[in-house]
This record gives sequence, structure tokens and C-alpha cells, in this order.
Amino acid sequence: MSPDETATAMVGFTASFRHVGREPRVTRRGEFRLPDRPQTEVPVRVYFAGTMGLQCIALDALCGPQVTMEGIRLVGRTLPDLEVEMHDYAAAHDHYVVYYPAGAAGTDEIIVDAQCAGDTLLTRPIFAVLRERANTLWDSIPADALCASRGECEHRHKWESRISPDPDSPADGLDGPWLNDPWTEGPSASASLSCR
Repeated sequence: MSPDETATAMVGFTASFRHVGREPRVTRRGEFRLPDRPQTEVPVRVYFAGTMGLQCIALDALCGPQVTMEGIRLVGRTLPDLEVEMHDYAAAHDHYVVYYPAGAAGTDEIIVDAQCAGDTLLTRPIFAVLRERANTLWDSIPADALCASRGECEHRHKWESRISPDPDSPADGLDGPWLNDPWTEGPSASASLSCR
């Protein structure tokens, strides 16, 4: 699907397109707005990968359209509420639950990101096309599609692992917080996600 075909299919929305990412002309983002709403509200973002066409569709948790997957509402839910339903869905359909970096539970067939609404994280699905160089759906989406990478989103990731349980006491001559893999194991590892 091309940007022009997408704009035609999105009846009732106004569309704007621009190139994003590190390499110009490789990734193109389309923003779809409702004409009677503020310009800051972008319910749907669509990404295109060069000549391959449609890459992914990212919905806004606060103003995006509600979509369902077998009766499960995916937009604007709290993370714990959707998690329970994702586990039930995965078990019933021989899929597995995937926890994405923002802490939201999705499945191996849909990416679920999180977005801040005040002090609460809400779900926002990202529908992606698995490309030949990608191992998972997550590998198929541009970084710009993630809520945390957008400048207008207040959602901030902070994965913090400490060498020592007490950040003021050095361990092996090293002290303070160290940014590591969020899945660092051990009693001194901690992960936090905050809305600012």
C-alpha cells in the first residue's frame, strides 16, 4: 500500500507525509488527523519503508481510534487490564505473550506500546509487517514509531541497574547507577518506567 492509497482509504482524516529517520527517503511517516480536532492530536501514524510500501501503523492511546482483536480492546487500556486478556488470548490461540520494552503485554502477532496519560500508562497498538531482514515484528518497526522516541510524548524509559543495592556505596571501585540491559538479573537490578 502506498501513501496515496492510504490517504484515500482513511476517509474523514487529513493526511500529511514527511521523511523521518537517519537515512533520508528511506522511511516516510504519514500523520492522519481529524479536521475538527487540534493539530496536536494525531490519532494515526503510518510508516512506509522505501519501495516496500506500508511498514507499520501506530495508534495514539489518547485520541486514536479503538480497534479490537477478537473482542479485546487494544487502545487506551491500562497495562494490567490488557495483560490479563492477552494471556487468555494467547493460550486459546496457540500464541505466546510478549512483553515489550514499555512493559505492555502483546502477542507474537501484535506489538503493544505504552503512552502516558497523566500518571498512568495506556496501551497503544502498533501493527507491523514482518520484513525479510527482521527476526520479529519489533525488528520491523522504525524507532520513530515508538512512543518514547517521539518528542511530543512525555513517556520516558529509564532502565536502571545498580552494581550495589546502595547507590552511594562503591562496588569493585565503581559506583552509581549504570544503564544496562533491562533484563539484567540479580537482586540489585531494578527497572522503572515513569511518566513525567
